[in-house]
Amino acid sequence: MPDAVGITVYRLESTVVAINRGLLIKPLPDHNQTLMIKL
Repeated sequence: MPDAVGITVYRLESTVVAINRGLLIKPLPDHNQTLMIKL
């Protein structure tokens, strides 16, 4: 179980990094930015 959780967290962090890189290129709509803050 702990390994699965670690992998999930790693994937989530990778997704957040990818989204943040995307923000530098193309800003997301306001509702998506709000979602990011909640994450």
